[in-house]
Parts: sequence; structure tokens; C-alpha cells
Amino acid sequence: MIMPDYPIEDKDDDKLRRAPLAKKVAELIATFQGKESFVIGIEGVWGSGKTSFINLALKEIKDDPNLIFINFNPWNFSGQNELITDFFSTLLAKIAPFIEDKDKVKKVRSIVSKLTKKSELAFSPEITVLGGLVNLKANDLFKLKGGEKTLEEERRDVDDLFKHLGKKVVIVIDDIDRLDTEETRLVMKLVKMTANFPNTVFVLCYDREKVAEKLNTEGSGEEYLKKIIQVSFTLPMPDEQGLQKILFADLDETIKGVYTEVKLEGNDEKRWGDLQYKGFQKPFKTVRDIKRYISSLRLNWSIVEKEDVNQIDFMAIEAVRVFAPTLYSGISANPNLFLGSHGLTDYGENNKKNLQAKLKELIDALPVDLRKPMQGICEVLFPNLDNAHYGSDWDQIWKRERRMCVAERFGFYFQLGIPEGAISEVEGNALAESFGDKAVFSEKILELAKDKRLRPMLVKILDRVDTLDETKMKVVISTLWDLEKDIGDERSAMFDFDDIETQSSRITYHAIKHLVKEQRFAILEELVKTSKTFYPSTRFVAMLIDQQNNQQRTEEPLITAEEAEKLKVISLADINKLASDNKLHEEKSLVFALYRWKEWEGEDKVKEYIKNLISTREGLLSLLKGFVGRVMSTNGNYNRLDKKGIEPLYPIEEIEALVKDITDEEIALMNEKDKEAINLFRNPPARDW
Repeated sequence: MIMPDYPIEDKDDDKLRRAPLAKKVAELIATFQGKESFVIGIEGVWGSGKTSFINLALKEIKDDPNLIFINFNPWNFSGQNELITDFFSTLLAKIAPFIEDKDKVKKVRSIVSKLTKKSELAFSPEITVLGGLVNLKANDLFKLKGGEKTLEEERRDVDDLFKHLGKKVVIVIDDIDRLDTEETRLVMKLVKMTANFPNTVFVLCYDREKVAEKLNTEGSGEEYLKKIIQVSFTLPMPDEQGLQKILFADLDETIKGVYTEVKLEGNDEKRWGDLQYKGFQKPFKTVRDIKRYISSLRLNWSIVEKEDVNQIDFMAIEAVRVFAPTLYSGISANPNLFLGSHGLTDYGENNKKNLQAKLKELIDALPVDLRKPMQGICEVLFPNLDNAHYGSDWDQIWKRERRMCVAERFGFYFQLGIPEGAISEVEGNALAESFGDKAVFSEKILELAKDKRLRPMLVKILDRVDTLDETKMKVVISTLWDLEKDIGDERSAMFDFDDIETQSSRITYHAIKHLVKEQRFAILEELVKTSKTFYPSTRFVAMLIDQQNNQQRTEEPLITAEEAEKLKVISLADINKLASDNKLHEEKSLVFALYRWKEWEGEDKVKEYIKNLISTREGLLSLLKGFVGRVMSTNGNYNRLDKKGIEPLYPIEEIEALVKDITDEEIALMNEKDKEAINLFRNPPARDW
């Protein structure tokens, strides 16, 4: 149930695609040759996967007979003497089996014992251990027994031992950034002092900013690191698209574990899309963030009764609890603020203003990067925050959906009592420079789609729609419409609502919304008339008409009802032309077109069209394939033919008779898509009925 935060061990689990870089680091370790030791730094913030990266690198060379591996964890020791003693004891224990002259091993052990013997010498920050082999303050030197070798001479003995070892020693020291200031300095001094052993490679893992800060009392922490680390690798933060894939997959698996199978439908589907748009995924900066959230979600879902909560609301409020616990506590303590007139009591405008001020106070107390996504999550969870009026009908709907925005459900959510390719801003700005040139912009969009990087770039475009002038707006919208057939993709998981089609519609909507009302219709009319493709423009017109007909809308329509009607006439003409040119059945959006045709012009023309279409075997198969769609489910994605969807358009029994007449010999000669359509019509998946 719980997702442990263990580092990965195998490249098959490398979801962040770091194995190629890890292999390069492994090659660097394996091929190093030098008279002095070599220090490699693996740098990254907490949770960025440094330990996993090291595991991947070392696995590449774990079978190399010329390497000896030592993992040293400085966390295990509390004192300076204990840490240094154990470091050298571990080192000697690892190399001893490969040294023929055991007297040499005893000699080095004697040196270490001599240095750490409490009665004669205690380590302090002023002492440099075995970095000369030892550099001691002058008065400490006199404490060594007379007649013995000097420490410098004994150092040469140790160097000689490593020179003739015949193997390289690889020493990994992880989690240095989690040590306190004195421990950090001690470990770094230890490495610096021993860094000139022949045939030795140190691999240090740390957050550079944190370690440099702790070393600042030594002078410049950055300069100190530069003297110690010969080569460093900074692990990049995981790209947003890669993290989303991991998050969506883990959410699917989590939901499946709780509900067996869930299909996002109706208001839940819309609200999940709204959460995505408002930045639900923004707090997830590392895989560790995802593991922390999923583990908490799974634990708490195992405690609450699943029938008592709405899945979308529960996932959203859990994100608030994990990433913004003070806001979570504030929501729990102020139900009236979030429930509004649908809460425990009705209250006046002045009280509402006071409560809105409280919300602002809670949001402003959060780190800057969390304010916008947390505000967005609250707006999706609690509709009254947008100041719109919702009647009692909505209250009933929310109760049926077990939403936390109604008083009778609010307490269920707090019963625990526990308060593919990244896109940089530079790339986003570079693309924005092409908004005014359709040819250049089109080329860039096609290239991004080919590289599987268009999704995150569309997010960057959406962020910039309020900066578009009329010319650039037309270029962006018309290009996305014209290219949709070539750049479109499919949703990868049930909770994936960032597909190209959805993002294109978002960009269009918000770009038009940014215009003054007097401009909107003229620009839309031009875009619809000049569109080279049927579906994207007609889909947007249909959305505008649906917006007009929605009696429960919470915002003003983009255009007037009369303007929407004019656009409908243009789109309807496109449908009729495609039908008369015998091209409508070739459209991927055939079902959408048929339903809009029926709604806008009546069922008779649609029935006549379908009757003519199915008079040929090719036409019948085109119709059937049009009704084949992809179902996203936590039980696995699968194709189905929406047989019930045919009935409102044409007598299903006539279709069934025609399909029944198709012989096995004919089916054997069909392509795979045709075969699939016939099979799905005759044998629909049991879970769909």
C-alpha cells in the first residue's frame, strides 16, 4: 500500500532517464589513472535522486575485478575520533585481502591507532588527518614516542601500499548535506586530507548550496569545494512532463487499489481538467514529492470509507495537506469560509468579506511557488470562492457527488485530524518570437510534436496568451487548428487531461477571452471561415453554443447568442460540404459531426446520409470505425465501439443486420482496424454493459 522512498537499483526503474549519464560517470571511475586520488561530486537538491544515480553508476562497474567498493555513511558516527577511526578501519578491512604483505596492514593500523588514541591525541578541526599523512600542530608532534618514524615517513609507507595494491578503491560518501556544520567540515577535511592516496576515487553526494553554506566559515565555501572536487555532475531537476507521467501512473494504481476500477465522467472529469489547468501538479518537483504524496494518499484512503468521499476532492485536499499543511488546517478550522451559503450557516456580505480576507491570509503565508496552485485547488474544491451564485439544484448535485463543498460531507475529509522533454523559459520565449510568422511557427510546432515535447510547450503558450496581439493570436490559433491532425496525441492515462486537443482548446478559449468583446466575433468568424480543418474549429463553435445553452454557467459567454448562431451556420455548411464531397466519413471526428449535424439541422438529413453511407461495405466499416473509441480506466485502457451511441442517429437493427451478413471470408481479407470494428460491434467488452 505505502510507497517506500527507496533509491532505485536498476536502470529498468530509471523513469527519469538518467542511466546514460550514470554510465558516463561509471566509465570515468573505471578509466581513471593517477598518482593521486580523484574526487567526483554528484550534486543535487534533496529528493533529486542522487543515491539512485550513484546506484545506477556503480552497477555498471560492479563486476570489474580491478575495483574495490566502499560505502561510508558518516551519519552512523557521533564523534570525530569515532568517525575517522571507523573510516580507516573500513578502508583497511576492504583492501587487506588484496595485500600479500600483512605487516604493511598492521603498520597502517598502528598509525591510525596512534592518531586516534584518546590518551595522546584528540582530533580537532585544526588537525589534518593523513593528508600529509597527518599535519599536526607543533606541540602535538612532540607527543609521539621518540625513535619512531616521522609521520611524513609513515605517509610514504601508506602511499606505497596503495601504489602496489593493483586495484582502484572507490569510496562513496552519501548524504553529506544532511550533516550538521561541524560534521560537514570534518568529512570534507577528511576527504581533502586523504585525497592524494594513489588509485583512490571518492564519490561525494551532496546539495552544493547547503554544503557551501556550512563551509563558509572556512573562507568561501564555494572556493573550498572547488579545491576538493575535481569534477562534478549536477543532477537536473526532473522535467515536468516526466514527473506527470510518473504521477499519473501512480494515481491510476492508487485508485485501482481503492476502487478496483474508476472511469472519470461528468463533473469529475471536468474538475480534474480544471485542477490540471490550475496547477495541481506544480508542487511535485521531484520523484520524492510524488512518493510522499502517493504514500500519504494511500494511507489516508485506507482509513476513510471510500463511499464517503469524492475521489477528485480527496486527491486534491490531500495535496493541500502534504504540501501546504497550514492551509489545510486553516480550511478545517474555517468551514464557513469555504462552504459559503451552502455551509453550516448563511451569512451577510460583510462576514463573507472578512472570511475572504482570511483566505488571502492563509494563501499569502505559503511559499511563493505554492500560492497560485493552492489557490487554484481551493477554487476547484469550493465553487463559492469565485463569487458566483449557485442555486439549490447545484447543492443537490454536490451532495450526490459526495463533494466536500457541502456541509454534510465537509467533516469526512478532516476526520483523520492530520492537519517526455523539459521546456525552459528560454525555449518558450524563443517560440514566442515566431508567433507572428505562421510558416516558422508551424515548423517549430511540428518539430516539438515529433520530439514528444509539444505538451509542455503548449503550457508555455497558454501562459503567454494575454500578451498576444491580434495578428499573433490568429497565427497561434489557426496553426494549432490546421495542424491538429498531425500533432494530436492520445491521453496516456485516466487522469491525463493535458492532451494536445484539450490544450489547443484551452489556448483558443483564453486567447479569445482576453480580447475586448467587440473584437471577439470578427476574429472568430475569420478563423472559422479560413480553417483548413473541420474538427477543431467546429468543436470550438459547438463549445460556444453549449456555453449559451448552459443554464448553470458560472461565467459570461465569450460571444452573444446571435454571434454564436452565425458561426454555427458556417460550421454547418462545412459539414454539408464534407458530406456532399463524400469526405465526411473520412473524418476522425465523424461521430461528433453526425451529432452536431443532427442537433443543428435535424435527424432526417443524418439518417439519409447514414443510409447512403452504409449501402456499401466500405461505408458501413467507416461508420463502425467512427464509433470506436478509447476508454481510460484504472483497470487498463481499452477500445470499445459505442453501440448505444448509434441508436439516436439510425436504427441499430439495420446496422446489426448488415454486420451479421459479413462473412468470415470477408473479414479475413480486411485490415486490422476493420476487423477490430466488426469484433467490437459483435462482441462488446463485458464491462461496458
